[in-house]
Order: sequence, then structure tokens, then C-alpha cells
Amino acid sequence: MGSETSGDVLNRGNDRKGHRAMRILLGAIAGVVVWVIAVSICDVVIRKLWIEYAQVEKSLAFTLPMMIARLSESAACLVLSGFVAALIAKERIKAAAGAGIVLLAFFLPFHISIWNKFPPWYHLVFLTSLPLLSLAGGYLWRFGEE
Repeated sequence: MGSETSGDVLNRGNDRKGHRAMRILLGAIAGVVVWVIAVSICDVVIRKLWIEYAQVEKSLAFTLPMMIARLSESAACLVLSGFVAALIAKERIKAAAGAGIVLLAFFLPFHISIWNKFPPWYHLVFLTSLPLLSLAGGYLWRFGEE
């Protein structure tokens, strides 16, 4: 009675794949949530410390240093997002890339709608950074252990 059938072994393999897929999905979702929370906190800090930034935020009339600050805060938060996604998924690539791709899918239509408010380079840097820097954060997970 203690022996496993081939069906039991196959089901155990499918169960592991199901758990892995669930971890990847949860990791990607967590990565998106972490980015939203972290970038929101950074934005509050920037508005408190930089009065001129807060004054132009609603009109999106940012100066070059303000645009660089926005891209920098997003970049740091994307690396964190990818790291958290990989940590939860227990693998470096899929969840981190998934988080970046979800963010890209969300922000692409918005950036198309505000294309005239920013120079093209700003949109291109921001949009390409979403999957790339999230993936870079994923690669930081367990760096040096492999």
C-alpha cells in the first residue's frame, strides 16, 4: 500500500508546477504593488522637499531636473519591485519580468495620452525602464549564490 503509482508521481510533478506558477503570479503582483507603494512614498517625499516640484506637478510642467528626479525615483522603485517579485517567486526572471510588463501595459496608454506634455526621450526612457529595471532587480535576488 505504500508504493506510488506512476499517476501519483505525475500528479506530484503537476502540483509542483502549479505551486511554481502561483508563486510567479504572486511575485509579479507583489512587484507591481511594491512599485506603486514605493514610488508613491518617494513622490510624497519629493513634493515635501521640493516646493517648485509640488507647484507644477498637476500641470506636468516639469523642468529637466524634475524629470530626471521622476525617472530616478521610478528606477530605484523598479529595481526594488523586481527584487521583491523574484524573492516571492523564488526565481529571478519570470516574476520580475512579469511585474515590469504589467506596469508597461498599464502605463503605455497613459503615456500615449500625455505624449505632448513631455519630450519623447522621457517617455522612451520611462517605458523601456519598466520591464528592464524590474528584471535587473530580479537578477539581484540571491546574487552570487548561483
